[in-house]
This record gives sequence, C-alpha cells and structure tokens, in this order.
Amino acid sequence: MFEDMNYSGAKFWLDAGQLLFTAIIGLYVWLSKGPKENKKDLDALKVQVDEQQSQIEKIELKLEYIPTKDEFHALDNKVTGLVGQVDSVHGRMRSIEGKLDLLIENELRGNTNAR
Repeated sequence: MFEDMNYSGAKFWLDAGQLLFTAIIGLYVWLSKGPKENKKDLDALKVQVDEQQSQIEKIELKLEYIPTKDEFHALDNKVTGLVGQVDSVHGRMRSIEGKLDLLIENELRGNTNAR
C-alpha cells in the first residue's frame, strides 16, 4: 500500500512549509531587532542628556555669582575713583619726599638755621 505512493508531492509541501516557517522566523527577528537597537540607542542618549543636564546645573550655579552689568559698572566707577585718589596721594608723597630730602640735607650739613 505505501510502496506505490508518490512522496514527491509531500516533499514539495514539506519543503514549502519549511521555507515559509524560516521566512516567518527571519521576518520576526528582523522586525524585533529594530526596537532592541532603538532601546539601546535611547538609553545611551538618556545617559548623555543626564550628563549634560548635570553640567548645565553646575554652570548655572557658577553663573549665579557672576556680577551683573550694573555691578560691573559700579565697580568700574569705584576703581576709577580709587585711581584718582592714588594719584592724589602720590602727588602728596612726592611733595613730602622733597621736603624730607631738604630736611635730611640740612641735617647732614649741620645747618641749624632751618628752625
């Protein structure tokens, strides 16, 4: 009974089923690979964003203590005033230095008429 059966048709359908099953598995692997890779990429991007957020917070903290434009202007005015005062003191010191030189010169000569 089985001796006269033609197995070529069954072999064809078995091969076709096997090919279809392999194609379905390949399609599933190809489609499921994308979300896994995307998840890895998204995780890496999340780490980078977290690092950048941390750096931004540090910079913002430092920026809190930087003087404003008005504070720089006030500081510039104060420094300019100090420069003027130092120049005035410098002129007075030169005058005092000249008088001191005269006193020392008179003292070295033994001149008592200076009183």
